[in-house]
Amino acid sequence: MNRKVCIKISGLHSVEGADGDEGVEVINIGSYYKRGGKHYVRYEEPAENSGVVNVNLLKISDNEIELIAKGRTGTHMIFTMGKKNMTYYSTPFGGMNIGIDTYDVNVNDEENLITVDIDYGMELNLDYVAECHVHIEIESLED
Repeated sequence: MNRKVCIKISGLHSVEGADGDEGVEVINIGSYYKRGGKHYVRYEEPAENSGVVNVNLLKISDNEIELIAKGRTGTHMIFTMGKKNMTYYSTPFGGMNIGIDTYDVNVNDEENLITVDIDYGMELNLDYVAECHVHIEIESLED
């Protein structure tokens, strides 16, 4: 895997009581390295309508994914297969407590492509809000 990578993150959220599913997809260029058996991907993501850039770090191992976001919004989400983790999500409009109940984590590591699929339930301020699926592709680019 080269140091320069393309990161594609797509998510699907089934919100209780809503009509249909909500989906989102982001694509960014970032940097990759591997240390101690973990994959690390750092990328910047512009915050909507603000001109501020969030700096995100993904830490990927076989059964746990971490997302650390710093900037206009901030969080440290941990997706551990078979475990519920609590975190705090700060925004310019206030913060929220988030519960992440991870059902499944699947990491596929090929020579120039890493794919990650995560299935989890989400709570906001202790209220269940959605069943979620996130798909991440990290593809090697020319340095």
